[in-house]
Amino acid sequence: VRGGGRGGVRGSVLGHGGDHWSPAPQYRTTRAIGRLAIVLYGKIGSMQSRSVYPFSRASAEMIALSYSSLRQSVIEPARKLFQGVDVIGHSWSPEASELISELFRPVASSFEYDLSRQLEHNCSRDAQNESHGGPGEFFPMSCGRTMSQMLGIQRAIRLKSAHETARGFRYSAVLLSRWDVLWMNGGMGAWLA
Repeated sequence: VRGGGRGGVRGSVLGHGGDHWSPAPQYRTTRAIGRLAIVLYGKIGSMQSRSVYPFSRASAEMIALSYSSLRQSVIEPARKLFQGVDVIGHSWSPEASELISELFRPVASSFEYDLSRQLEHNCSRDAQNESHGGPGEFFPMSCGRTMSQMLGIQRAIRLKSAHETARGFRYSAVLLSRWDVLWMNGGMGAWLA
């Protein structure tokens, strides 16, 4: 674990087991070369309802809280290290497109209706196919949600690649995350460098 400075990061070290305390990373005195892409994906829930349920709708409170924590813990620290920080994303929450666009200000984004139910139907059908290891079954909605997540990640990364191609550059670092993560560590930007 890299480190130095005040504060710290609590977590596990691979191969050592257990928790440890390591110092928070120091910021560089000069900016890093290149740009950071923060690539976000997923269906957004609310404080009352997880996004795994088909009836879930993104709430303004969840979006605002997620944005605030991302800005404070990742975007602002990363701006001290990178020549630029861009947000790019795909979401299965089209009802949130205006608020996401206003707060996150993505350089590229796409919003679609949730496909997890249709994908779940395909999973159930395919689970019966010998070539897919069938006959079998999945825990209800687990396969469709997983396929939806992977498809959302793929579409978000394709948006990033298309943005790079259109602008004629490549990002020097990429952070991949869900939209609705609550970031709690102000040192995240330094870990990305």
